[in-house]
Amino acid sequence: DGEAAIYLDWVEGITLKEWIGRNTSNSAKTFDLKKIRNIVQNITHGLLDIHDAGVVHNNIRTEHIIIPPTKNSPVKFISFGSASVLSRGDKSSYADRRNDLISLGFVFYEIISGKSSRRKSHSQSLFSNNDNESKEDEGQNDESKLHISHPEVYSALVGKMPIPFMRIIMALIEANITTKRYQTASEVYQDLNHSNTFLLDSKMSTYAGQLHFSQDELYGRSDHLTAIMNVSQRMYSDRSPQVILVSGFSGTGKSALIKHASEILAKEGHYFTSGKFDQFGQAEPFSTIIDAFNGYFRTVMQSGEEIISNTKASLLRTIGSEVGVLTNIFPSLVEVIGTPVTDPAQVGFPESQNRLDFLFGLMISAIATPSQPLVLFLDDLQWADITSISF
Repeated sequence: DGEAAIYLDWVEGITLKEWIGRNTSNSAKTFDLKKIRNIVQNITHGLLDIHDAGVVHNNIRTEHIIIPPTKNSPVKFISFGSASVLSRGDKSSYADRRNDLISLGFVFYEIISGKSSRRKSHSQSLFSNNDNESKEDEGQNDESKLHISHPEVYSALVGKMPIPFMRIIMALIEANITTKRYQTASEVYQDLNHSNTFLLDSKMSTYAGQLHFSQDELYGRSDHLTAIMNVSQRMYSDRSPQVILVSGFSGTGKSALIKHASEILAKEGHYFTSGKFDQFGQAEPFSTIIDAFNGYFRTVMQSGEEIISNTKASLLRTIGSEVGVLTNIFPSLVEVIGTPVTDPAQVGFPESQNRLDFLFGLMISAIATPSQPLVLFLDDLQWADITSISF
């Protein structure tokens, strides 16, 4: 119609931010390295083309990168409203490209972590405080200060990616843990295409910054483990119940110690079952004990016909016709002995409590025998209800 207009290409695809949401899981322990390699190489090549054209984007974000629907098509950068033109003789051109390269590093971080790299204006860095925040940012330009701290990036990447690729990201964001600084997108692209950048080799240390300990070993607890084993042997020799109290502050490895001991005891023929008391579970008396023994009976059902038959015979012989009282309390017991033929007699509350105490003791004596020892582990006793303690 004779009026001025601006025509822009229509770019098909989704933003990189959407692509990350569909392809990256924060809880995932493994990554599709081939897919990640292709996407970061494609993005870097696109930035290289922009810089070769004499333009600096100045606003690279995951929202401003379009991933095409077809695998072999190049990515597209959008939102050039903040872009600037480079002149070959302009001494500031490197600084301008540097902003784009820093942003590229944080884009890579977001691809791996699935989280935004932008700082929240109302909060400080997790690795900073009012007195030393400026020290962390010292030597970094304004673009870098818009993003989360380098330690936060490092902690999110370590253990997830091969060392060479992680080093590229840390160099791009100009972290102090590496002295390398990229001058151009071409240098980044060359390193991404190196044969070792995404190599996972089980014979070499693939990850940095982590101490790897064997999960089959218990470190520094040999005396405690020996004490538990000694109590186990005393139970055999004395043929009497034994109690072990494992105490200590939270996080000192009490549960790990018991887990390791249970694995040793299981190899020696012990049955191990456990329950965990909860601060908010005291309204359901005896529930932790019930869960523990339901777990025991489920284990029996997975132990073969001979064990099931022996356990059933021992329970019925020891408890007799009153076994229905216990099946009402421990539903998994029905899987072992079947549905009781007779219902338990109706009695008053005091009598009912006394009967349950007596029958519970009989049940323990029936299933915990010298040939089939039973270990019951109760965690967080400080939250135990009065009913459970009385048993």
